[in-house]
Amino acid sequence: MSRKLFCAAVLCIIAGVGFADASEQLSPEGYRKLLEAARSGNVEAQRKLAIATDNGLGVPNGAEPAAYWYQKAANAGDPMAQNEFGNMLSTGRGVARDPSAALGWFRRSATTEFLPAQFNVAMAYITGRGTRQDFSEAARWLRRSADAGFAPSQAALALVEVMGVLGKPDCAAAEKLIAKATRRPSGVAEYYAGAVAESGCPGGGAEQAARWYERAAGHGNTEAMYHLAYRYSEGEGMARDDAKALALFRKAAEMGYAKAQFSLALFYQKGRGGLPADLAQAERWYRAAAEQDFADAQVNLGSLLFRRAVSAEEQREARQWFARAAEQGSMEGQLNLGLCLEAGYGTTRDVRTAAAWYHKAAAQGDAEAARRLGTLLLSGEGVPRDVAEGVRQLSFAAEHGDTVAQFTLGQMYLSGESVPHDHAMAFALLTRAADGGLGSEQMTSSLRAKMSVDELNRAQRLLAEHRFEKAVNAGPAGPAFSPINERTP
Repeated sequence: MSRKLFCAAVLCIIAGVGFADASEQLSPEGYRKLLEAARSGNVEAQRKLAIATDNGLGVPNGAEPAAYWYQKAANAGDPMAQNEFGNMLSTGRGVARDPSAALGWFRRSATTEFLPAQFNVAMAYITGRGTRQDFSEAARWLRRSADAGFAPSQAALALVEVMGVLGKPDCAAAEKLIAKATRRPSGVAEYYAGAVAESGCPGGGAEQAARWYERAAGHGNTEAMYHLAYRYSEGEGMARDDAKALALFRKAAEMGYAKAQFSLALFYQKGRGGLPADLAQAERWYRAAAEQDFADAQVNLGSLLFRRAVSAEEQREARQWFARAAEQGSMEGQLNLGLCLEAGYGTTRDVRTAAAWYHKAAAQGDAEAARRLGTLLLSGEGVPRDVAEGVRQLSFAAEHGDTVAQFTLGQMYLSGESVPHDHAMAFALLTRAADGGLGSEQMTSSLRAKMSVDELNRAQRLLAEHRFEKAVNAGPAGPAFSPINERTP
């Protein structure tokens, strides 16, 4: 299995594993004493106050004050606080999101042999958050904590073994690790056991995976809740049940899981699961996920704001969310940011920069972006005119179902504008465009009457093969635009 698929199987965990469990409710007097001790520099009191504040245990709860006290204790060398402060930096909860700084705190905690932090270091290397992606280094940290008996690391290492990320898949080794990891209840370990069950090893399968996910969800694992909810919502491996999906999405969303927040927003936007369509609630949950840098939520939040924008401020905010998604590599974000820049929506009009973002989205396979880039290149508006590359981009868009590109390119081949005059190519393209609702049957019928038998036969072959690009017009691989808005390591 590819490393990309392995990362998807791991769900590219963002939140990390914490170890700040607390169940004691503080009395007013207990809170006063704890606060006094924390202010005087008592590290244990600082950590306990952070936990109490984070969980609302007899004190006003809030992420920002929790982060403040975790950082205090972390700076004083408390491994648990270092790990928890790293988690907050990783997700942007209570502090500005900073994956690189988060990894630094995870490392500091991990070097004291704090096992959850070692797991979190491994997850950073698997996902490439805050560092380069390095599966060998991830496996080293997983083995270190797995050998010390940390169940989540044992289960995650089982997934590494079964998917053959570092070598040949080893189902026997994975089975032994899962048996160790699940001796005691652990939501994270049970979640990975579910992923291992889906990997194709003997004794696994969808039903076994679902049982593990149910157990993990019952132990509070938000990834498992999301996984089950998604299956219920799509009817994958179980009967479709929007009500069950909604309940699980909501529970995980309220626990701060970005993917569940995004899915809950979709349910509100579409009115699924017995919910009335509610754009205000959809915006609320998209925003919650977007603020955790979940790119799909940033795109959808920007789209909601775009559609309802009644002020320049809302236009700017929509464009800013598209930009944040685009900078993460979101194809939809790159296209939408290009549209905003080309039209001057929420920003100063900048066609050259728009073309650069269209180029990025087109390189990922977006047909509309390719068509818009091709149009700009053919006209020379805001970019150096490049007919060959413009035709290549339009051809790509046409082959991938963009009706406007099909119609535009068809007209070009019909008239011989910027391309050789070609009735067969024109007929094939205009036929596809008409099928998509652009143009008319009358137009293609009129063209058919002018075509020879050979031209008609060739047009039918083009339609069957869905090929609308001539090699002689392909041109170079594409224009080189200057990088814009790129993040530096």
